[in-house]
Amino acid sequence: MSALDTATVLVVEDNAQVRRLLSAVLRAIGVKKVATASNGAEAIRILRTYGQLEAEGDPGARIDAVISDWVMHPGDGVALLRWIRRHRESPNRFVPFLMLSAYVEPDRVRLARDLGASAFIAKPFTADTVARYLSTALSDARRFVEIGEYFGPDRRKHRADMSEDERRDQDRTDREKGVRFFVPPQLHEGRVGSQEGVDAHRLMTIQKVIEQRAETFLDWTKETLARIEQELDSAARRKASDRRVPFNRINLIAHELRGQGTTFGYPLISTVAKAMFESTVHNFDRSDDTIAAIRAQASALHRILEEDLKGDGGETGHALLDAIGLRRADVHRTPAAASETPTG
Repeated sequence: MSALDTATVLVVEDNAQVRRLLSAVLRAIGVKKVATASNGAEAIRILRTYGQLEAEGDPGARIDAVISDWVMHPGDGVALLRWIRRHRESPNRFVPFLMLSAYVEPDRVRLARDLGASAFIAKPFTADTVARYLSTALSDARRFVEIGEYFGPDRRKHRADMSEDERRDQDRTDREKGVRFFVPPQLHEGRVGSQEGVDAHRLMTIQKVIEQRAETFLDWTKETLARIEQELDSAARRKASDRRVPFNRINLIAHELRGQGTTFGYPLISTVAKAMFESTVHNFDRSDDTIAAIRAQASALHRILEEDLKGDGGETGHALLDAIGLRRADVHRTPAAASETPTG
């Protein structure tokens, strides 16, 4: 039996559209039950409730894995992961935890790993990527390790994942280093299933789920563009020194947008939204020229929607990128393995 077939997975994501998509994809690949939360604080309440029911003898009240976005409020993915792994009230410190984020800088991936994440999945993601990493996490038979501030899956089999202290300490015994090992309860109880690939039928089902939701994504993108233009108008009415708030809002909106386009078959949307995000990420240049550049990016997004430019958009897509100073090589294609980073 696949590890997916008996699992209950908690999806934590503040964007309702992504939350619904992930839930639908998980059900399509055979996950038994999906619970959802819109932020870390809500997720903690759900985990506590499930933990209490399990303690009272309800065998079906158990969260087998958590898939969580990074940026949420109240309670982001990092706070949730830290609570699960370290807090004395956590009902299961060993639960597999997959961090999901469009922020893929090495420091962020390292932080998730050092807090005990089982995997880091970059947005925009593919449904197959989520299925593969979830299946791997659910079938993971590694011990957990506690050493210093780290508590999580034993990652030392991957030398590249070792810290400098861990590399220097290789000649010392585990006892000398203060290492403590734990066998996760799912191993004790025989709840680790086999790791199997997602079969062709399920992959077709996943693709249909995504296609069915693409129209909803496009409607959401139109609404999102309207919000961006409202913030641009607000910024244009202010002095450059007073534009921080609308620029920050545009940055957050673009961050959400860049993490979804490729998933629904519109990598040009992710590419242009990424450029918009980068135009506002440090908020140093709030000049009229920057506003003009963002308006040009918004116009390109309108064109993508109007002409339904999927994939790289062909010659029309290339011309759009040229017009806003982006290269064809910048197009966010289906995420590559390099951006789907396992942490264990």
